Amino acid sequence: MHILFFVQRFLPAKKQNSTVYPVDKVKGYTTVQLQNALVGSKSWNDWRDKIKNNYNNPTEIYVDELFNNWQCKLPIFSTLQK
Repeated sequence: MHILFFVQRFLPAKKQNSTVYPVDKVKGYTTVQLQNALVGSKSWNDWRDKIKNNYNNPTEIYVDELFNNWQCKLPIFSTLQK
């Protein structure tokens, strides 16, 4: 699945001052890097690990936190874990 399609299709727009969405401290990854990490990923955690392992980024320390928060918010990914 193309990452931009995913973002547009499954993630609603973030509302200002909303507590529904997690704070995103991760910055600096390009769309191409996220797409490349997604290719061949077998699970949500596999995608996360590829992002962390394939690219050097000073905000990498926040990737686990972000993925954990989104996993709880997006039930579509629970099927990828099985």
